[in-house]
Order: sequence, then C-alpha cells, then structure tokens
Amino acid sequence: MIISLKMFWKRIVFFVVFICLVLVVSGGYHWLFDLMSPLQSNKLPRGEAVKVFTIEQVTLESNNIIDRLRLFYWYGQ
Repeated sequence: MIISLKMFWKRIVFFVVFICLVLVVSGGYHWLFDLMSPLQSNKLPRGEAVKVFTIEQVTLESNNIIDRLRLFYWYGQ
C-alpha cells in the first residue's frame, strides 16, 4: 500500500480547517445564546435593592367557577 504525502497533507489540512470552523461556530452559538437569553430574575439584588415576595395561601375548595378558572390559568392546577 502506497501512502501519498500529498494526499496525507490534504487530509491534515482539511482536519485542521474543520476543527477551526467547528470552534468558531460553537463559539458563535454560545455568544448568541448569551445575547438572547433572558435576564435571570433570581439573582441577588445589588446595592440597596431588596428582593421582596409574598406567599399567598389559596384555598382549593372554592366552588366558584370563575375562581377555579383563575387558579387554573395562574397556577396550572
């Protein structure tokens, strides 16, 4: 079996170019993902800001159809 150095060199160049393009495309994908991702709302506040939330107790025994629909759309229950 004869191995041509010219063919071997072409394959090495193709492999190197392919790896470089894969790295460029994956870096571009990560950059676009970071650019398009929404801001995290669960981050700790900075400065004098205070994160405030309340937990409301909701009774599920409500027989009113409007209240039941409201609960369904708000909480998916």
